[in-house]
Amino acid sequence: MAIVISFGLQKGGVGKTTTTAITAFILSKTKKVLAVDLDGQGNLTRMLTGKSKNSFEKTIYDVLKAVNTDNCITVITDTLHVIAANDDASKIPGLVSSSKEKQRLHLLKLSIESIQEEYDYILMDLPPALAEQTLLGLTASDYTVTMLQTDPFAFHALDDYLETCQIVKEAYNPKMKLAGILSVLLNSRASLDQSILRKVRDDYEELVFNSVVKRQARIKEFTITGISDRTKADRKALTEYTHFVEELIERVEKS
Repeated sequence: MAIVISFGLQKGGVGKTTTTAITAFILSKTKKVLAVDLDGQGNLTRMLTGKSKNSFEKTIYDVLKAVNTDNCITVITDTLHVIAANDDASKIPGLVSSSKEKQRLHLLKLSIESIQEEYDYILMDLPPALAEQTLLGLTASDYTVTMLQTDPFAFHALDDYLETCQIVKEAYNPKMKLAGILSVLLNSRASLDQSILRKVRDDYEELVFNSVVKRQARIKEFTITGISDRTKADRKALTEYTHFVEELIERVEKS
């Protein structure tokens, strides 16, 4: 049975998509993984497939409309698959509001139930807003990873996101757990970044992952070239994410 993990924070540019994509890539080396793009920008789709979001006839919108994944999964490798997103995601709020399901925010959970036995992990990239896609993703999640760029605006968004997670847990998904808070895009030379990281560790203690992902040019290039571990530079760039994935596995498989 797949472990379903979402990655979120209601702010753009905090590394959600990159972290979801790289985590999926690393996990797929030893596990079978499905990555689900819930953001209409389609950046996860592009990063994993190398194709424009407009290249896909079937997307997450079609999954939710049919309440199943038939013909909506793109195979990247034998162990890494993706459900794409494109501009049709803008129609998801209307789809949710018109649903006849008693619990409308369970649409995504219901849509993936029949395929959960086929994967070890299902990873979801949530959009940078507390909209229907985010609520659908959290309602379908076993765990959520809260992203934190060491930036004042991202720091201030943290409490709001955690509050939303708690509301979803109480109202729709009592089994969901917070896997942890991951600090990314850290500028290790900036005193403000270090100060925010210390503050988060003081406030949230063991909820914060020990792993920290520093800002790296090669990681940024992956968003254009796709993720690779072929060269020494690639593998070095992925090291901090590899440590995070190891810590994530330990948290979700032993809890």
